[in-house]
Amino acid sequence: LRNKLAGIGCKEDANATITANTCKDNALAGIGLDGAHATLTKNRCEGNGTAALGLQDGATATATENNFIAKTVVAIGVRNGSKLTATGNQISRKGGMPPLVAVLEKSTLALTDNQLEGGGVAALLLQGQATLTGNTLLGNALRKGGPPNFSAWVKAGSTLEFNSNKVSGWRHAVHAEKPEAITARQNQITNFHGTAIVIHNSSTAATVTGNTAWSSEPNASVVQIIGDKTNVSGNKLLPGN
Repeated sequence: LRNKLAGIGCKEDANATITANTCKDNALAGIGLDGAHATLTKNRCEGNGTAALGLQDGATATATENNFIAKTVVAIGVRNGSKLTATGNQISRKGGMPPLVAVLEKSTLALTDNQLEGGGVAALLLQGQATLTGNTLLGNALRKGGPPNFSAWVKAGSTLEFNSNKVSGWRHAVHAEKPEAITARQNQITNFHGTAIVIHNSSTAATVTGNTAWSSEPNASVVQIIGDKTNVSGNKLLPGN
């Protein structure tokens, strides 16, 4: 609690098992990995200055059944070629504009069966590679205009597989501009604005299949794709919110 740096910090190829700790109100990350490797289980990180969990400089981690609560910045930050595999975690923030999870500088993320809840510009800001499967992504402050408000905000050159997720309360479930590759399959999308999945100018064929979206807006649509390379089929728009 209340340390000047991280609550728990690992550096320089350390190999750590971090289990059932509370890391709260630290000036930097709750748990910070700098070039280290770790297995994290059933920890609770909240009120920390930069991130609940932060990875940088090629760190790798597996995180299971943790509670990562952001304060003012991100709940999870993955940077500088780091890699995180996260399953069954609670990831959240009340208020604020930063993304819940930021994957930057060619880092890699695999999210399976997590719950992400909050507002801001995105649940996931991606500048790297990510696979999201079976997650629930809940936005609590849908904005129909203004700054981005996307469940997955995919930056240029990134790769995303977004499959079998439940998304509600974000302007778009996926918004991608010039991705390297992108797939969105079998997602369920509610309480969005305009178009559920937006993909512009993918470098390879964008695959958007078997998604279901519910909306009462008169001009709503499931998919908007700009670009010649597409594989789109089996998407359904149903009445509702």
